[in-house]
Amino acid sequence: MAPGAVAYMAAAPGIRMDDGPVKKRKRAADEENRANRSTDFGAQKSQTVACPHCRRKSVWKDAEYQEGLVTTCPYAECGKTYQAIACPHCRLKNVWKDADYLQGLVTSCPNAECGRSYQTVNCPHCRKINIWKNADYKEGLKTACTYPECGREFQSINCPHCRKLNVWKDGDYKSGAVNICAYEECGKPFQTMSCPHCWNINVWQDADYEQGLVTTCPYASCKKSYQALDCPHCQRINVRKNADYGKGLIYTCAYEDCAQTYQTIGCPHCQRINVRTDADYEQGLVYKCAHTECGGTYQTIGCPHCQTINVRKRADCHRGFIYGCANTKCGKKFQTIGCPHCRRINIWKDADYKEGLVHTCAYDECSRKFQTITCPHCERVNIWKDGFYSPGATISCPYKECGREFQAVNCPHCEVLNIWKDANYQEGLVYTCVDDQCQGRFKTLEGRVLESS
Repeated sequence: MAPGAVAYMAAAPGIRMDDGPVKKRKRAADEENRANRSTDFGAQKSQTVACPHCRRKSVWKDAEYQEGLVTTCPYAECGKTYQAIACPHCRLKNVWKDADYLQGLVTSCPNAECGRSYQTVNCPHCRKINIWKNADYKEGLKTACTYPECGREFQSINCPHCRKLNVWKDGDYKSGAVNICAYEECGKPFQTMSCPHCWNINVWQDADYEQGLVTTCPYASCKKSYQALDCPHCQRINVRKNADYGKGLIYTCAYEDCAQTYQTIGCPHCQRINVRTDADYEQGLVYKCAHTECGGTYQTIGCPHCQTINVRKRADCHRGFIYGCANTKCGKKFQTIGCPHCRRINIWKDADYKEGLVHTCAYDECSRKFQTITCPHCERVNIWKDGFYSPGATISCPYKECGREFQAVNCPHCEVLNIWKDANYQEGLVYTCVDDQCQGRFKTLEGRVLESS
C-alpha cells in the first residue's frame, strides 16, 4: 500500500434472517392439549365437539378434527361455523361462535378462574394446532411444527390491517419485502422485519420501510438499532446488528451459497445507502448519489489514525484542508490533497502537508510530482501538474471568477509558505517568516530561496 493511503476494512459477518431462532419447543402434555387428538375422556380414536349454535355434538371417528380451524356443524338444520380451542392452562374449551378467532394473536382464556394467555397457529402442512402456552410466539421467524410425524417448517405473520394470519408454507418469507395480504377482502400491502436483537417483529403498515436506513426497534424492552439491505448479488436480506452500513466497509453476504462481497456508503445528503457491487469504492474520489431524487456529490476518507470513514458532504478532500476525525473517540487531525495526475487522495497523517513544496504522489503506480498553493483571494487550490512555480514569481489565479494576483515563497528554515496577497513581494529584500515559532529570515535571488542572517 502506498504511504499515506488508508485501506478499507472488511466488516464483521452480518446476520441473515435464516439465523433467527427456529421455534422448536416441546408440545404441551397430552392431558393439557388433549383436544388435539382425543375426546374429553382421554386419548381415543375419535373426537367429540359440541356445536355452540345448536348444542349438538359432532363426532369425528377418525379423529380428523383439528382445533383452531373453522368447523361447520354437520347438521343440515344448523350448518353454522365456529372455532374451538382447549386452553392449554385450564383445558376449558374456548369457543368462537362466529368463527372469528385470529391465529397468531395473543388470546386470553375467558374462564374467570384462569384468564391466562396463549397463542396458536395451525401448521399449514399437517393442519394440527401448535400452541405457545406462554404466548411467546414470534411472528415472521421460521417455526417447526411440534408434531414429530410432521416437524416441517413454516412462517406466518398477522396482517397489520385485517389481523388475519398470512402463512408461508415453505418458510420462504422475505424480510423487508412488500407483502400483499393474502385475503381478498383486505389485499393491503405491508412490510415486516424481525429485530436481530430481540427477534420481535417490526411492522411497517404503510409498506414505507426503506432498506439501508437505520431502524430502531419499537419494543420498549429493546429499543436497539439495526440496518438491513439486500445483497446486490443474490438479493437476499443481510442484517447489520451494529447498523454500520453507511461506513464504507466491505461486506461478505451472510448466505453461504452466495458469500460474495460488496461495499456500501451512506450518502451524507439523503442518508440513503449507496451500494458498490464490485466492492471497488475508492476513497477520495467524488461520487454522485445513486438515488435519482438526490444526486448529491460526496467524498469519503479513512482516518489514518483509527480507520473510521469520514464522509465529506462538500467533496473537498482534494483541497489540502486539515480535518479532525469525526470519531469522537479519536478526533485526531490529518490532511488530504488530491493528486492531479491519478486523482487519488494523498493523506498526511500528522497534518503537516506544506503548500508550495513539490510533492510526489504516494501511490506507486503513479509517483508523479505536483505542487499546490491556495489562492489567498478565492481560497481555491492552484495546482502545478508539470511545470513548477518559481518562488517569488507573480501568480495569477486561474479561476475566471477570481484571476487576481499574489506571490508566495516557502521559508528555507521551516518550509512554511509565506504569501503576499497583494503581490508586493520584492526579490532581493530580506523578509521574516510569518510562522511565530520560526521567525527565520530569507530572500530570493533569480528563483532561488536564500537564508539570511
